[in-house]
Amino acid sequence: MMKRMFRVYAHMYHSHFADFAARGTAAHLNTCFKWFILFSLEHRLVPKRELRPLAPIIEKLTEVKGAKTPKKQEKPLAEAETERRAEDKRPSIIRIDENGQEYVPEDVENNAAIN
Repeated sequence: MMKRMFRVYAHMYHSHFADFAARGTAAHLNTCFKWFILFSLEHRLVPKRELRPLAPIIEKLTEVKGAKTPKKQEKPLAEAETERRAEDKRPSIIRIDENGQEYVPEDVENNAAIN
């Protein structure tokens, strides 16, 4: 069943993606497909050989943005985090929006007691 569903997604991308883009719904297609792929990969529901036709799309949707190779920590993590917060003077509650941008919720931003 999952293999068939993958083939439906492959058909949508290869034959109808321009229609999705013209209607402004390509992001919705990408989101649905990303969750489908992540679930399928985690539970090994679709053989890897079946995924080859959409491999470039799968790689793009599942890559981690801004991922860096971790460097060796010279200080304990708790100590390094305490120093970082003291240096940047940002509120302790920071959210990340759907575009990956940091923001401080309004209720935190207006409350000077939190930091």
